[in-house]
Amino acid sequence: MNFNMNNRAIFSQVKNILSVNKKGIGPLLGFLLLSLGLYSQTSLQGVVVDNSGAPVIGATVVVQSTANGALTDENGAFRFTVNQSFPIILSVSFIGYETQQVEVKEAQSPIRILLLEAVNDLEEVVVVGYGTQRRKELTGAVASVSRKHLEYNTSPSVDALLSGALAGVNVTQSSGQPGAPASVRIRGGNSINASNDPLYVIDGFPYFSDNSSTKVGFGGIEGESNPLNLLNPSDIESIEVLKDVSATAIYGSRGSNGVILINTKKGQKGKSAVNYQYSLGQSQSA
Repeated sequence: MNFNMNNRAIFSQVKNILSVNKKGIGPLLGFLLLSLGLYSQTSLQGVVVDNSGAPVIGATVVVQSTANGALTDENGAFRFTVNQSFPIILSVSFIGYETQQVEVKEAQSPIRILLLEAVNDLEEVVVVGYGTQRRKELTGAVASVSRKHLEYNTSPSVDALLSGALAGVNVTQSSGQPGAPASVRIRGGNSINASNDPLYVIDGFPYFSDNSSTKVGFGGIEGESNPLNLLNPSDIESIEVLKDVSATAIYGSRGSNGVILINTKKGQKGKSAVNYQYSLGQSQSA
C-alpha cells in the first residue's frame, strides 16, 4: 500500500481510511504513526571543505527552493532537520566559491561537500583608471582629441597638435626656437611660484614637464624639458585630458594641474598595412 500525504493532512487521511476499512486498524494506525515520526525527525549532517581539505566556515547549506538549512561552524560542519521527503537537492554557497548543487537520495551521515574556488569572480573587478573606462561611466571632466584630428593634422609637434583642439586647454608658444617647449595650461594656472605644467602620461609612464628646467616626475622617467618632443605626432593613437581634481585620485598631487594621457600606436592582429602620408610646407622669415 502506497500513501502520499503531508503533515497537515495526515490525520484527515487516517480518519478517511479508518471509516472505509475497519479491518486491520491497529497495524495500519501503528504504521502511519511510525512513518510520521520518522518523516518529521530526519536529521541531515555533514561537512563542507575546500580544495585543500580545509573546512569552509560560514558556508550556507539549504534545501533548494526553501529556507530550510544551516550555516557551517568552525569545523565546516552543519546539521539540520529535513522537512521534505528524499531525494532532496542541497544548495551550498559561500563568498569566493562556486555554488554547488548536491543531490541527497537518502539520509546519509555524514555528507562531505567540496566547494571549488570561483576564479572567474575575481576577474570581474579590474582597476583600469580613466584610460579604459566608458565615457558614460565617467564622473570627471575628460576631453579627447578626435581620431580624425590626429590623422589629418599636419602639426610638427604634439603641443601644436593640442592647440585649439580641446576646450579648457590653452597652448601658448613662447619661443620660435625649434623644439622649444610650449606653455600648456589646463583650466588656467593654479600657482604663482610653483609649476603649472600638467602631468604627461605616455603609455602608462608619467613624465613631468617644466619650461624652466629639466625635472623628473616622482615615479616617472627623466626626459627633456618638453617630453612631447620625444613623440612623432603620427605615432599617437589617442590623447585624453583629465581636467579636474579627480585626476589626483589616481596620480596624487602630480595631477593637480591636470593630466594628459597619450597612447601610441601598437601592433595589431590581422593583415599587414602600410600607410603613407606626405605634407610639404614653406615658410619665410620676416
